[in-house]
Amino acid sequence: MTGPRYKHTYVGWVNSQGDIMLGGFDHKRLSVLNEVVVKHRFQKDDHSNPSLMILEDGRIIIFYSQHCGNTMYFKISRVPEDISSLGKGNF
Repeated sequence: MTGPRYKHTYVGWVNSQGDIMLGGFDHKRLSVLNEVVVKHRFQKDDHSNPSLMILEDGRIIIFYSQHCGNTMYFKISRVPEDISSLGKGNF
């Protein structure tokens, strides 16, 4: 296991338009890395807040679903610790 390369914190949320959002914070520079829209106008519901998982290789997975939805969606970053490189997926 290599562990994270940077001292970053990642967080996901649903904004007031119902977009699934993902952001990062750089603790060394004390600044926001960036924010990305994972899914536009998904659902205006706090039950749709996403969950995150950091894989051993540093790639980030974001999971989200609608309140009482039948589908779990996810996206995985193609580049370790880079939320702007999210790919597609669902199960």
